[in-house]
Amino acid sequence: MRAERGRLIGAWAGLLAVLAGAFGRAVCPAEPFPWWESDAFAFAPPLVGITPSWAMALNIVIVLGAAAVLACVRGGPGRVTGLLAAAGLGVLVWHTAVDAERASGAGDFAAAMAAILAAWAGSSLPGARRVMVGVALGFGVMLGVSGVQEVYIEHPRTLASFEETRDAFYAARGWDPDGPEAAMYEERLSHAEPTGAFGLTNVLATFAGASAVGLMALALSAGGWSRATRLAVVAAAVVSAWALMATVSRGAIGAAALGALVVGVGWAQWRPWVGRAVLGAAVCVVLAVMARGVVGERLGERSLLFRAQYMQGTAAVWAEHPVAGVGPGRFQDAYTRLKPERAPEEVTSPHSLAFDWVGVLGLGGVAWVGLVASGFGRRASRDEAVPDDGAVGTRVLVRMAMGVVGAAVLMAAYSGRAAVVPETALALLIGGFGWAVAAGLACAKGGERGVRVGALGAGAVALIHGQLDVTPVWVVSAPAWGVLIGLGIGAVGLGGGDRIGRWAAGLGLVAVAAALGWRAGGVARWEAGLDRAAAWPRMISQARLELAVAERRGDAQGVAAVGQRVGDWLGAGVRAEPRAVADAIEGAVLGSQESAAAGLREAVAARPGHVGTRSALARVLVTIAMRDLDRAPERARAAWLEAVSLMEEAVALRPGEPSAWSGLGGVLERGTVVDGDRGAVWLGRAVEVWTEGDRLTPHSPAAAARIAEGLARLGRADEAAVWAARAIGRDDALELEPRRRLSPGRRAGVEAIARGGAGSGTESDTGSGVGSP
Repeated sequence: MRAERGRLIGAWAGLLAVLAGAFGRAVCPAEPFPWWESDAFAFAPPLVGITPSWAMALNIVIVLGAAAVLACVRGGPGRVTGLLAAAGLGVLVWHTAVDAERASGAGDFAAAMAAILAAWAGSSLPGARRVMVGVALGFGVMLGVSGVQEVYIEHPRTLASFEETRDAFYAARGWDPDGPEAAMYEERLSHAEPTGAFGLTNVLATFAGASAVGLMALALSAGGWSRATRLAVVAAAVVSAWALMATVSRGAIGAAALGALVVGVGWAQWRPWVGRAVLGAAVCVVLAVMARGVVGERLGERSLLFRAQYMQGTAAVWAEHPVAGVGPGRFQDAYTRLKPERAPEEVTSPHSLAFDWVGVLGLGGVAWVGLVASGFGRRASRDEAVPDDGAVGTRVLVRMAMGVVGAAVLMAAYSGRAAVVPETALALLIGGFGWAVAAGLACAKGGERGVRVGALGAGAVALIHGQLDVTPVWVVSAPAWGVLIGLGIGAVGLGGGDRIGRWAAGLGLVAVAAALGWRAGGVARWEAGLDRAAAWPRMISQARLELAVAERRGDAQGVAAVGQRVGDWLGAGVRAEPRAVADAIEGAVLGSQESAAAGLREAVAARPGHVGTRSALARVLVTIAMRDLDRAPERARAAWLEAVSLMEEAVALRPGEPSAWSGLGGVLERGTVVDGDRGAVWLGRAVEVWTEGDRLTPHSPAAAARIAEGLARLGRADEAAVWAARAIGRDDALELEPRRRLSPGRRAGVEAIARGGAGSGTESDTGSGVGSP
């Protein structure tokens, strides 16, 4: 009796940890490179999300929670499916062990599979399915309420803020305001569509669609409900449906419609095969994308064509890494090199579940695809109910569901505290309340049949749309998506729950958690270094932002206030004039570079394989070199040589990462200023580095254009003309996505080089600074 009670407590504790971690992550944005993703001295907005160390900690909680569920319940994966799960988890352990830079991505993949296993096995725990369905489906209410705030309040404010900080924003990222990156960013910014914490409309649409279909299925299938209860659940479904429609995501809307149709007809007509119908619908979506690729460019439609190109490129990636895959976080580099010539995009994911897993995990991904296919492909029992042993009452179930919702809302409030405004706080409060009410109704009123159909409907939408988007692997959404898939599999059937299968999967989860814990210390030290390095940049960028706003608005008092603050930093008076204050801010920048460099050196030491950190430090060192060029030339040269050494190590550690070669070339090019007597030598070396790096970006017109420009500056006209012609050819091949082509000015310069002229010299779409692509 005591052992049985212990297992019950362990199962519930693990399941609630999985739910809280998964949906807590889903309401908190990700901050993958705190402060230094762009130039922190120019633009350093407050952190409003989860940093990598916190994300890794939550992933470990999710993974260990799932292991506890598997150890304490009797349902869930059988022997074959448990071993399939363990195979993929073993590949993740290997990737984490051989390369620290794969650990964060490995944690996201592991958390998604852990959530699938926990929701599947947890469905056999009396009352657990009601809690999971309530939390998962009620999430759509939260998305709908926050979506209203985003569309009607936050979006207009964001546009206004962007107009005031546009120049600083682009300067911080090294983007040409007339270049392709700026054009794509502004095009996305112009759309008033909700993204939630995910940052992507299509990802939000997955959860909104799953909630809408699942809640409506619950409302229509449950029996014995009062009219008020049914109307409340229908209202929650309508709110979720609004969020879905507001995203204007055709793929998600289609997936929701197809999922609802398959589940509705399947449950009514051929219930034993309804899971296979869901699986067949997902397979048909993949086949339709492939067929679109066969048709080619004859049709005007581009979205599915691009996805077919992703699949084709992923096949090449898997062919090159068939056993263990390319590894988490490494897909984009491999795809950029191996993608079809006319594919314009360089994506981080192939936007399809099976291709994502197989490309990244190789045979481990094949095993995971087999697990999901086996789960949905089983013959569903006609009337499968979880025996209610009375151990957990309805009131306790409601409290558990509301507790999970409360934990997630508190995480969102805490992570966004640095940039909270009354409107976002109110939306979070109202959305959280609606989420909790919907979850409570499902727990208190949802019958076994209604909850099961709702779970299957949500899982069907998640599986179908997972063949068209990044939701299964996106850093914010992967664990919550896994909960939906696990619910869908559990709704098809609870499974035999073979002991060997559960323990194999559970041990795999524990091994992943141990590997992530081993790497977590380095990530925490890295973040601490970044934070110390950003102490002065945060204050300086805030002062620069306030000055830009005050100057635009003609606010003399605001300008004076900024000048007073900067004067206090410098220990000198500053005239209350915009130009004088701006000069003083630049003086503060130059005076704080050494402090930033010291923190970034700590970060590099903690995470030596992170190219972005090395590029950030190199930028600071190059700025120090430019500052000291006249007054202390030897010190300037030492700082520049340190930057060169830093990026040479990056190339040695990450020879397959294009940004390492690009960053090294950018630093070497600065030698034309720091060491003017040997400028041609350094520029020649930069061109050699860019040429070597070009093999990793064989379809990039910007990379070829930069080489052509460098050769033109060296007077090597014939070679420059060859590379210019290559850049033009690559640029022409991007006609499917004109926004990714060279800017008109740069294109004209490259054409001049191809004709034998001087061209545009040093101009580029992204600048010639360190880390420019």
